[in-house]
Amino acid sequence: MGAGVLLHALLIGILPFRGESVKAMFEAIKLVQLDFHSENWQSISGPAKDLLSRMLSRDVEKRLSPQEVLSE
Repeated sequence: MGAGVLLHALLIGILPFRGESVKAMFEAIKLVQLDFHSENWQSISGPAKDLLSRMLSRDVEKRLSPQEVLSE
């Protein structure tokens, strides 16, 4: 998931999960739903959004492995 967080920051300039404390950050990781429809995402391609959503999946079985990311 770490590479997905970095990609998110590179694409739109902010981290996908934020909090005032470590506990709040972990709560955000568990609960925040990513919204690819906001103004920040208008210039980002559909394939990039799809890749990022699969890299940040909370479901380990659905999350892309590093090898899968490289083959995309």
